[in-house]
Amino acid sequence: MAQDTAVKDAPVMATLPSAPVAAGTADFTGVLDYIKAVSLDHAQTASLEAARLAPYLTALSRQLFTDLLEKEATKTANDGVRVFGPPTMPEIMKPRKLSRLFTAVAKDSQNVILSEMIVASEGLLNNPVLAAIPHKKFFSADTYQYRQYGLGFIQVPAQEGRGSVSVSVLTLSSGVMLRTPAAAATPLLTALQKIVTAGNHDMQHHYTNKLLNANISTTTKNEVLNPADGLTAWHKRYFTKAYGDKSADSYESWLMLNHSRTFMQMDPDHHTDVKAAVAEYFDMLDGLSKTMSPHDIDYLAMMACFALQRYVTLDHPLMLYAVARTEKMDSQPHKVKMARDAFKDKMQQDEKLAEIAASYPDLLDDTSYLSDYQRGRLLQIALLESWSVKLLAPVNSK
Repeated sequence: MAQDTAVKDAPVMATLPSAPVAAGTADFTGVLDYIKAVSLDHAQTASLEAARLAPYLTALSRQLFTDLLEKEATKTANDGVRVFGPPTMPEIMKPRKLSRLFTAVAKDSQNVILSEMIVASEGLLNNPVLAAIPHKKFFSADTYQYRQYGLGFIQVPAQEGRGSVSVSVLTLSSGVMLRTPAAAATPLLTALQKIVTAGNHDMQHHYTNKLLNANISTTTKNEVLNPADGLTAWHKRYFTKAYGDKSADSYESWLMLNHSRTFMQMDPDHHTDVKAAVAEYFDMLDGLSKTMSPHDIDYLAMMACFALQRYVTLDHPLMLYAVARTEKMDSQPHKVKMARDAFKDKMQQDEKLAEIAASYPDLLDDTSYLSDYQRGRLLQIALLESWSVKLLAPVNSK
């Protein structure tokens, strides 16, 4: 009871706390403290998350406008007609508007999705510490070398009585975490956290959490979407028949591609930070390879490659560097190499799917002059405009 009172009486946050890593297999109190802090007031958390995402939203703004200019140039070259008027950035694409839209969606859906990743052993998901608080879990798990890894959300109701907060989580094999020296585990996972957070596109999921993520939106079950806003028809037309990472027709694959392109629009300092995290991670693995099992080292190396392939192409310098560092430590038996090759094949398959994930028709009648990339981006523009009309118009009219 004392702990609940302390959380209830906690001061208003000036910034969001950093998402934790939990290298151990039993002590997850840091994760619980973080979840309680960010779930104190979902509206406050949404506002702080929008502020934290300012560099990303600036990059997203650049990408949206770049696609719009490319579409205009292509259309003009084909028929001499300028379709969007002067090359000025529409209001909906400006970073400030994207930030306001982020918080407006949180208010309307009563949910916010945080995109800084918690990295923890898989034991977190069934730990009594987590079981002690109301929550839901949404996870997709897989294995490499018979060792588990998974991506998903933990959703908790906001403690102020309304809404919910969903935190993003990467889980790793408890067995590997047990075999990782305690002194090295936290720095190792902190570097991995930077790599996987850079590739997390959950902030884009947030924009659609009432429509395409209905099971993590508090209000969706009790609300009938107005067909006039275009969202219901948009969803039914494009995404009702395919779900999940593996389908090129899925919203998930489309967002992986969109996030990859937005990442390339980020400021150079962001790319430098990610590159430094990748180098630091593999430097630590190189040191650990002298005492840890080759199988465990290979698993940890491929977790970084798995994270990277969600937002860079297989021939990107970051990916080539990670693969080269992994192969440099390759003293594994032949069967380990076979497992790695199979995992690479899977990554390549996912990459090919991501490359064609934007091959959807535009909402406009004439799409013959658009590239697949442009079609995908313009769908997002249309979606943002629909949300803007519904959520921001009352604000704009004041």
